[in-house]
Amino acid sequence: MLLADWLAKIEELKQELDVLRPLPADVVNQLQAFYRIGLTYSSNCLEGNTLTEGETKLLLEAGITVGGKPLAHHLEAIGHAEALDALFNRVKTNAPPTEASLCQFHHLLMRKLLDERAGVYRTNQVLITGTDFIPPPASQVALLMQTLFETQLPAWKTAYHPVVVASFAHQQLVNIHPFVDGNGRMGRLLNNELLLQAGFPPVSIAMVLRADYLSALRACPSITIEENETALFSMFMAEVTYEGLKDYLRMVKRLLHA
Repeated sequence: MLLADWLAKIEELKQELDVLRPLPADVVNQLQAFYRIGLTYSSNCLEGNTLTEGETKLLLEAGITVGGKPLAHHLEAIGHAEALDALFNRVKTNAPPTEASLCQFHHLLMRKLLDERAGVYRTNQVLITGTDFIPPPASQVALLMQTLFETQLPAWKTAYHPVVVASFAHQQLVNIHPFVDGNGRMGRLLNNELLLQAGFPPVSIAMVLRADYLSALRACPSITIEENETALFSMFMAEVTYEGLKDYLRMVKRLLHA
């Protein structure tokens, strides 16, 4: 199936969802609580976090830690949930993503783990284990990030479908690798912020898709994001978005008719 076909299927489902909008406040709150747990679990799981979805829920909703699991994994879950809370609140204001908001989310995500390095761009070269890809030098990060938010994102929004825009931003952020740690999670948060702003539900990437996700993400290691270079990742994210939208629509219908 071509990317255009996935986008057409996505638009069909979104139109079906838009007919049901605006959703009642209690439905919105239930959905947000559901995704707070699910997105935190799935995004951290991709990075090697050992908490199960049930353990993540127990930690975030009841404050109960899991014996035998690393403290860092608990702190990652708490930080990701706090970053999501801030993201959900920001989306309600219709404010566009900015470098400042991204750094705020990263600070919330990593402040319990990175101390003063949370929320600030890296100042040294980093290596990514399991890949030959070498991120740009730290001296280029500030300019690359400014270009992403002030030049590339506005241009992409005028030229591409929101799902493609989100995938471009996701891939570009990971390629720039602006932070010492947490870049994958930040790429997924930015992806979801852009989707939410465009009226789509957030998407999670299941652990079973981890190999496909990383393969598609690394297919374009260049920091020059062009449509022909990112086709594989855009296709992957379109399929994930379509499946996520189906699940979201199903939940909305159940909640509305409960």
